Amino acid sequence: MSRLSFCVWRLWFGNPTDKPKTTNPKRLWLLALLAGCSPAAAEPEPGGAAGDWVAVARADLARTLVEIGEVRPRRDVEITHQLGGLATIQELAPEGSRVAEGDLLCRLDDVAVRLQIAEAERGERRASLKLQIARDGLAMAEADRDLEVPKAEEAVAEAERSLTRYEEGDWPQQLREHRLALEKANFELTRAKRRHEDQAALAKEGMVTPAQVEEAALAAEEAVVGEESARKKLELLERYTHPLELRQKRNAVAEGRSALASATARHRAAVGGARSGVADAEREHTEAEEALATAREKLGKTVLRAPVPGLVVWGELGGRSWWGAGSDNETRVGARLYEGQTIITLPDLTDTLAACEVNEVNLLELRVGLPARVSFPAFPGADCAGEVSRVAAVGNRWGGEVHRFSVEVRVTGSPAGLRPGMTAEVRIALEPRRGVLAVPAAAVHAPAAPAGDGGPGDGAAVTVLGATGPEERRVVLGPACPDKVEVLEGLREGESVLVGGRP
Repeated sequence: MSRLSFCVWRLWFGNPTDKPKTTNPKRLWLLALLAGCSPAAAEPEPGGAAGDWVAVARADLARTLVEIGEVRPRRDVEITHQLGGLATIQELAPEGSRVAEGDLLCRLDDVAVRLQIAEAERGERRASLKLQIARDGLAMAEADRDLEVPKAEEAVAEAERSLTRYEEGDWPQQLREHRLALEKANFELTRAKRRHEDQAALAKEGMVTPAQVEEAALAAEEAVVGEESARKKLELLERYTHPLELRQKRNAVAEGRSALASATARHRAAVGGARSGVADAEREHTEAEEALATAREKLGKTVLRAPVPGLVVWGELGGRSWWGAGSDNETRVGARLYEGQTIITLPDLTDTLAACEVNEVNLLELRVGLPARVSFPAFPGADCAGEVSRVAAVGNRWGGEVHRFSVEVRVTGSPAGLRPGMTAEVRIALEPRRGVLAVPAAAVHAPAAPAGDGGPGDGAAVTVLGATGPEERRVVLGPACPDKVEVLEGLREGESVLVGGRP
């Protein structure tokens, strides 16, 4: 066992003769610091060979935090069953095989989907025919409206023209004609009476015969009858014929307008109903087209291809199947799948993470962007560059007392064949400590006897060349690097310490 390893063992477990006591937090702190050094720190470095005295001096400490973690993909792509209902696996990519983008991952039984497509096609044809019938019905309704409504409008216009012609033309003309006929009858009556009187006077003088007087009397009687007839005709026209004719023509206008309103309303309802039928048919046809498109889209989902390059993992990552091993629904050819079940997970190994946990004493020195190197025991010689991409905000309890925080390092240039869950050794380059008081790591050892006063250096010691010779002195240590460790208390610059422990 190296001297440094022995020091760590003593710090953790104590002397076999020591009485049991609680774990000293300072011991845990020192153990965490020393454990972060590389194994080469256990042997004396060029800072001094075993048995040499080395002067305490200030130095720049370039430190590396070394942790063991595991490989994780930065993202997982889950290939799930999205057909709806049950589906059966017909073809499956071998688990563990690597696939490129577009490679076949899984083929599902498509018989049920093809039946759905056939039914959807029949439904689409029915809906298309119904839509055509509805559109033809709308065209007929609009044609009937365009034929009947203008005819009804023309009938109204003709009735209104007839009424206007009667009121402004026929009726005044008839009234003038009958009044003129009555005036002529009156004139003829007056003249016939005067002639009869004249004939009667001439007959007394013997100038005309009685026959001529009688003829004049008959003419006067005829004139009376003619005047009475003309008067009756005028009275009949004004009292009966005119009101009846006017009422008939006005009724014709009202009936025409009513017929027009009825035809307009009827055809509006017919056209509106036809348009509603077209809208319903169009909606039904759209739904049928969508159902057909969905069914055809489902057919495409029966053939699942890799959206990204990756490693084929059956079921969910971390388990063979989320239904559990031995289930009838596990991922395999012939298995029955439920809606949403993960068939294959593709860890994207083109973008790899090395995940590890670090002690809380190192947390404040970590930040996103720090450079790192990552190696893999399964691939000797494969040393990849990396960068800290995440430092957890909340820690986990480890060992009952020590808190550890998750850290992720993004790896560049992962070796071919790398798989999730493989071991990764992570070496994170911490910020260097510049101009600090430091001693060789091999100069530090466990004190011969723990101090009871809890003074400086309870848990670590060095051998100092004093005025009277070598003496053990307890020290308080700071961060360490592979060959040196910072001394916070217990030493002064220029003092000499012994490399390799006690003299």
